[in-house]
Amino acid sequence: ALLTAGKVELRRRNKPAIVACAAAKLVLGRDALCDLSLRAGGVSRQHAELSRGEPPPDGGAAPYLLRDLDSRNGTSLRGLPLAGKVPLVGSGRFSLGDDCPIDYELAGGALILRVPSGLDRGLSLIAGEEGQRLDLAPLGIPLDLVFQRGRPLLGRGGSREVKFNDEPLGEVRVQLIRGDRLLADGDEIDVG
Repeated sequence: ALLTAGKVELRRRNKPAIVACAAAKLVLGRDALCDLSLRAGGVSRQHAELSRGEPPPDGGAAPYLLRDLDSRNGTSLRGLPLAGKVPLVGSGRFSLGDDCPIDYELAGGALILRVPSGLDRGLSLIAGEEGQRLDLAPLGIPLDLVFQRGRPLLGRGGSREVKFNDEPLGEVRVQLIRGDRLLADGDEIDVG
């Protein structure tokens, strides 16, 4: 039940899941072992990869680079087929095949992906670096996560009331494991 791979899935009741990651590379595809597993028909088992590029000379956050993994139906960015690695800048949309658009946004050094339509509508992912505070508020959960040695540590974020396995959560960070239950400002969340 211990989570040590730099990835955790938060499942809200009657709402799409949120995946949080702290990894140098993220794989998107149909395979259940992908960091963002998608069910759309035109998505290959391992369709595309997002990796961290080199930090810019000015000391800003390193960009995320998108590349197709020789998928059957290709990957496109702003409607153009992808060739090689392409940096994601600001916000926008890329597509895996013809039927799986993914909206992306870079905010505070974190990458946020949202699936706006199709079978996985509402599914989202937030990714950052090891030790970086990931604010989950833009994804509808008023909590935050920090990964240390691949382990997700939960913090209160901006929530007023948090119960962790039916106990009030103070001002400390707790390590999440599979099967934990959270109640954040009335929103029930299971850790997968």
